[in-house]
Amino acid sequence: MNYFSKIKIGTWVVIVLTLINLASLGTILYKTKCAPPPPPFGDNNQPDKKPNKDNRWKNLNLDAQQEKNFRQRGRQYFKEINTINSKRDSLAKIIANELKKEKPDITLMENNSRQMGDCYTQLKVITVHHLIDLKSLCKPDQVLKLDSMYFFLLVGFEKDHHRMRDPRMDSIKRSKPMIHNERDR
Repeated sequence: MNYFSKIKIGTWVVIVLTLINLASLGTILYKTKCAPPPPPFGDNNQPDKKPNKDNRWKNLNLDAQQEKNFRQRGRQYFKEINTINSKRDSLAKIIANELKKEKPDITLMENNSRQMGDCYTQLKVITVHHLIDLKSLCKPDQVLKLDSMYFFLLVGFEKDHHRMRDPRMDSIKRSKPMIHNERDR
């Protein structure tokens, strides 16, 4: 091989490597600077993003009296669910302490597990009644908007590892995959 063909090959190698570097740099800049558009009601599959409580109801265009009623009902609702959550947490501690024993009382743990399930049922029933109550405070045009927010409201109250997939989000690319259980982490 002569000297000029080696230079020609070397030049092409440098050109190709430069193009590859520029393409990867462009991709990195695009991914960091260009964020995807936000989902319509928040992406329930991203546990690190908390909904902004002030913006959640802005879509409904509530008047001052409705906002006052929403806040009052919300405080009452959260007071009820916090009481139930405290009961559930104390039952979980009893079960955990019983499991530490050399001979745990299976009957006690089973009864407490059933009571924890009853707490979960109460939480869901209270949430449904709360949402129906909120619906009764709305005007007809607001009810339509609230109906479209129900999925977010129901699932948004769940803990991160219990989040369900919102069918409306199928058309929007997710930036993070959903984790269903510990072994997927």
